[in-house]
Amino acid sequence: MICLNRAAPASIFVTTADILGTALLDDRRYSGLPLHKPHNHGAQSNLLLLEAASTFERPEWAAKARQRILRDYNEVFSDCGISREQSSAYHLYNTRLWEKLANEIDLPRHHMVAQAGSALVRPDGVLEEIGDGSKDNQQSTGGGLWCPEEGWAADTKSGMHYTLRFGPPRAMHGHVDKGSITWFTRGTPVLSDRGTADKKNATALTWSRGVAAHSVLEAVGRSNDDPMTGRKRGASAYELVSKGEIQQSRTVVFGVDRLRIQDVATSDDVNQQWIQHWQFSPEWSPLRDAGSGIVSRMTGPGGAIVEVACTADGREIDARAIAVMSYQGKELPPQRAWDVQCSDSGSTTRMVANLTWRGAMETADTSR
Repeated sequence: MICLNRAAPASIFVTTADILGTALLDDRRYSGLPLHKPHNHGAQSNLLLLEAASTFERPEWAAKARQRILRDYNEVFSDCGISREQSSAYHLYNTRLWEKLANEIDLPRHHMVAQAGSALVRPDGVLEEIGDGSKDNQQSTGGGLWCPEEGWAADTKSGMHYTLRFGPPRAMHGHVDKGSITWFTRGTPVLSDRGTADKKNATALTWSRGVAAHSVLEAVGRSNDDPMTGRKRGASAYELVSKGEIQQSRTVVFGVDRLRIQDVATSDDVNQQWIQHWQFSPEWSPLRDAGSGIVSRMTGPGGAIVEVACTADGREIDARAIAVMSYQGKELPPQRAWDVQCSDSGSTTRMVANLTWRGAMETADTSR
């Protein structure tokens, strides 16, 4: 209606705009306070109301939009600067939206917001695709992120970059990704999330948002979405704890050439099945022991090798490479990728996984 009325003013456009504007004033329809948590849809509607107020001379629309913006502002981003929509892409989108809103009504800038977004960017300039949304290229400025309230950690050390997710249950644009890891080292993404499948494919979309599409410990048949708290155990070391349906702790130590994860979990089911998922980026493929499906090494760009070694209660267990689809980048078709899985069973498990970078492959081993 704004565009049509500017091109060729007519009473029908004014009448229709009045109906639409009145609907947007209804708090029951508004994606924000006081009835809902702030969401980018609400921010978009406020921008639109401000523009429509000027076009159709409705100052009460602008007054309502400004009231909502001021009320929502302190709830959009947490103290650490990350948005509460549980998505890296939507954090970036909210950052851009609220920059526009800040300019409209002269809001103070949240000085942590830009730093939080930058911490999620790998050294190659790719924003890690966590939660709903799509890949985006950004300027990498380094720096770390520690946000225990919302469940985010990220940092860049000596060219190695990582992210770690925990926090409250899935909401808004989040995934079931408690304990999930991404790992980029020596110029190459090693572990990544699978992105978000197209909404037209309901089965793929549900899988891509679910626990099995992330580098986590899965308690098969359980919700896997209990709240998970986190604390730092060192410069690049963390301990995560969940005390819901499944009692779990995950200790993660990030290094340039090694990623070490220990999972200790307890269930009320003596036959509980446990799966550690390691979601390798699509650039990586398994070097299998002939015909068995068992994999101890993955090969990546330039012949690089990452060894995968798993134990359960101190005994060595086999890792298996399972073919999955990666939905990173909505402008790209889905890609084949590999989920390296280590499994155990029983009411309690203590699983340790070591992923070790070994550099370029020295011998020609191409059995797949």
